[in-house]
Amino acid sequence: MQTGEYNDAIAILLMRTVTGILFFFQGYDKLFNVKIDNVVRTFSEPLSKFRLSSSILKPSIALSSVIEMVCGVLLFIGLGKNISLYLLAMDLIFVAFIFSSMKAMWDMQFFFPRLLLIVILLFCLPEQDLFSLDTYLGFVANSGK
Repeated sequence: MQTGEYNDAIAILLMRTVTGILFFFQGYDKLFNVKIDNVVRTFSEPLSKFRLSSSILKPSIALSSVIEMVCGVLLFIGLGKNISLYLLAMDLIFVAFIFSSMKAMWDMQFFFPRLLLIVILLFCLPEQDLFSLDTYLGFVANSGK
């Protein structure tokens, strides 16, 4: 294997693990430190104009937090990368919708880096990610590219 191939694999490992860490701690924080009820309280008033009750908002935020935490761990270890990336992409769409509903021009300083990391990882070929459990367990599917 040539140096360039190792550099690609290391770059993907770095992006995947950093993305996993960011999402894991984001979900963990909402579930165990801030608590879902406090997050719901934060969003309830700004979203009241859309008549979203807490009976819809609370499970949505809880599911979003669980997805972030679980998929973050899976990305970190490199297991089920594609499904994790798809779920996190859907989570980002949900987050963008909620924040845009609250305020059309919202600060994307935390959102955009996560979005960029997910998009870049979705463009990477599976065979380039040498340092993942998917690769060693034989889950690398033919990318069709």
